[in-house]
Amino acid sequence: MTYNKTNPAGDEPAYLDLDLLLVDLDELFFLAMTSPDLECFDFADRQSFVRSYRQIRHLLTKQVQLNA
Repeated sequence: MTYNKTNPAGDEPAYLDLDLLLVDLDELFFLAMTSPDLECFDFADRQSFVRSYRQIRHLLTKQVQLNA
């Protein structure tokens, strides 16, 4: 599934491949818990992280369907 949005620079369209979001959740959770760039997110445990991930993916998928 691909989300196509016009590039702000006016060049070629920018593509976001939503299938790339289907990655190993354990690896993502580890990165989220250890990355200084993600300190603003408070994932209490793996379950809350997975719930947040699924909500984000659902919203992106819904947006793609609306733009199709």
